[in-house]
Amino acid sequence: MKRGLVLVALLALGCDDKSATPPAGSAATAASVVAPPSAAGAASKPAPPAASAGAAPASARTPLEQIRSAKIKSVAVTAEGYRGELVGGGTAQLIFATKLAPLAPRAPSAHANLAAEVAPAVVAPTALRMLSLKEILAAADEKTRRKLGGELRVLADGNVEATLVLLPAKRMVTLEVGRVLEGTRTHKWETELMSRPAPSEPAALLAAYQQVLAVDALCQNLRRIKVAVDDDTKTVLALEGNDTFSAAAADGSVGDPLPRLSRHVLFSKALDERIRKLDRARIEAALRSPSGGLLVTPMQVDEVVQRRDALQRLFDRRIKSRGRDATLALP
Repeated sequence: MKRGLVLVALLALGCDDKSATPPAGSAATAASVVAPPSAAGAASKPAPPAASAGAAPASARTPLEQIRSAKIKSVAVTAEGYRGELVGGGTAQLIFATKLAPLAPRAPSAHANLAAEVAPAVVAPTALRMLSLKEILAAADEKTRRKLGGELRVLADGNVEATLVLLPAKRMVTLEVGRVLEGTRTHKWETELMSRPAPSEPAALLAAYQQVLAVDALCQNLRRIKVAVDDDTKTVLALEGNDTFSAAAADGSVGDPLPRLSRHVLFSKALDERIRKLDRARIEAALRSPSGGLLVTPMQVDEVVQRRDALQRLFDRRIKSRGRDATLALP
């Protein structure tokens, strides 16, 4: 009888060893400013279940998959808002639901979801998630904990809605695009997009800048002041001011991008193709939260459809007057 009990105990110990949880996956290492998005896109679609023993290792996961499930190691308040260091590496901008702005995480999430449909490379990997208040406060330093404790909107289950924006490693140059002032790079880009000769600026940069404007136009984002630029990778990234259905234009912002886009004679071929595929069903799916509810109102879904139609009409007019190849000359 004793020998039988010992054997059962040894077998139990062996089972415990086999079920040990593997180390958490690492996210992309991040620097202090902004960095280019991955080719995986930036949509904040529903987060998958937490990683298990059978899950793919971190090296096999995309940055978007990582930001959907990464645990927060530390939280600090900065001049730009809240920043979080992630378990395994990586830095994220954290946008929490607060008592004063309970829907604050939803605007950048909706913006990222629509960007994933028409210009996935112009926004950083973004995920709308539910984080436990306990996890947030445990990761914060004392000063940040006091500030968060008075601000956060906590749901009945103890969770806080938050959007996480992954900041990849490479530092990028910030470019103000709100005002088109002579002598600035924004002025040069706009001039070349309105010119018939071949542009001197890299076509990929011009296309990416135009795609940011198109995403903002779809979302009725009136708060675009800056973009981040990486000349090495020909990347333009929209990070700050990713709003949807802005109540009013911010000082120094682009405002409504549609008038600026309407002056362009050169357009991105990829943007044209994606806009034409963006039907109402895809728009509505992109504007749903991980729980299945809409991130915006049904009327705002209608407005996105109307704005998509306005962009397509603009492309069609240019193609009719100049020809397809001459108009869609950008990648």
